[in-house]
Amino acid sequence: MKGVSEPETFSAHSPNDRERYGDAVFTQDLDDEPARLAALSSTYDHISKSQILRLDPQAAWRCLDAGSGPGVLAAWLATHVPDGEVVAADRDVRLLEQLSARHDNLRSMKVDLTDRDSLSALGTFDLVHARFVLMHQRTWPEMMSGLASLVAPGGWLVLSDFVDLSTDLIEPTPYRRVMSAMWDVLRSTIGTDISWVPTTPSLLRKEGLCDVRTEVFLPSADHRSSAARFWRLTWGQLHDRLLTHSDLDSSVLADALASFSDPDFTELSPGMMTTMGRRPSG
Repeated sequence: MKGVSEPETFSAHSPNDRERYGDAVFTQDLDDEPARLAALSSTYDHISKSQILRLDPQAAWRCLDAGSGPGVLAAWLATHVPDGEVVAADRDVRLLEQLSARHDNLRSMKVDLTDRDSLSALGTFDLVHARFVLMHQRTWPEMMSGLASLVAPGGWLVLSDFVDLSTDLIEPTPYRRVMSAMWDVLRSTIGTDISWVPTTPSLLRKEGLCDVRTEVFLPSADHRSSAARFWRLTWGQLHDRLLTHSDLDSSVLADALASFSDPDFTELSPGMMTTMGRRPSG
């Protein structure tokens, strides 16, 4: 089961030609995108792994890592289901190809996750996992429902997206101002929206899932942290858009970026809220 499967073709843009994640923003064509994703993995992977392990994955489980990106979690998961299969699905599989070649039970697939028919064609899974995926989709309710429909009886859906407490703090530091502007810019350009994320538990129940549980991990953003590296690279990629599509001036953005190298800087990074639910067995 090595190699890359391509069950469909699709354009770089959605049917109404609105920009999407990976078209220009956070595209794998950028030289520093692998480093940005590596910083994200360093920040959150240990939490995601512990959450999945608490579900007691069985050796023969069939698993889907939706929006797999570089596939680090998918490759790790493949080692925990040696008699099963892991499907790493993404619109761009360039970072997945080498990983899938090293694991006989890991298959990378080029899939538009916003297409319900493409999702349905993947079959059902004992574990469906998506991290920092739904929040970037304008059609996230339909995608959530589509992912939930892939969960086999007794299986689990695990969804993780950002929640942000840093922008609610009173003092408008450069870091908090840029973080707030970033969410506004991403929403107006590629449709990113985290406002609904705290409602995920009730949404999973509406999809018929049970044993729903949730937790939030809030990392530190400081000069030593991988979270700070992630945001520095993210804001670097968004530099021109932040100045063009918000009321930020270049000095505020420069101060915010410089703070990541300041030993006296410590802020609260946006956190990862994970919600999981089980499909009833009978």
